[in-house]
Amino acid sequence: PKINLTGAQAFLVISAEGARALADNVGVRTFPVFADCAVTGAELRRLGFTSVHPAKDDSADLARLVERSIKPENGALIYASSTAAPVNLPTMLSNIGFAVRPLPLYTLKRVDEFPAELTAALQNRVIDAALFLSAEEARAFVALVQKAGIEPLVSSLAAVAATPVVAAPLRALRLGGVSVPPAADPDTVFAAL
Repeated sequence: PKINLTGAQAFLVISAEGARALADNVGVRTFPVFADCAVTGAELRRLGFTSVHPAKDDSADLARLVERSIKPENGALIYASSTAAPVNLPTMLSNIGFAVRPLPLYTLKRVDEFPAELTAALQNRVIDAALFLSAEEARAFVALVQKAGIEPLVSSLAAVAATPVVAAPLRALRLGGVSVPPAADPDTVFAAL
């Protein structure tokens, strides 16, 4: 899609997928980008964006960061989102005076069931840990485990969640443990494995 930056002051990105989709669709890397967390911010930097402002944890914190950092009268915010993006971030920002222009750039599709190879690996206990970088990933994992009725197979699985918000859906399962590293930057998150 053609991205019109006229009258805009920044991008909003809430996932690594959004960061990659934005990078695939815009050439400019100096336009300010507000991200939901350090993991997304790190991906944006890896992709060459130079003015990255990560929030601490989630969309609500991102809205607060935007409100503290920029003024609504300076232009619209372009929200690089999925085609099925939740409306909470644009609603929060609109409620405090910002114009938000959603820009659906990618589609996330949940699988209907675990691949057979993954189920077999869980049955054979060859997977020790799982890493979750977004709450959507965690929710999808929980839903698939519950749908397949394989909760006992994940009882020894250690989970590392990038942030407390990501960890929250995992509490629905009896995992071997859920840990949240002290910082959400990629090095700290991956080191927690």
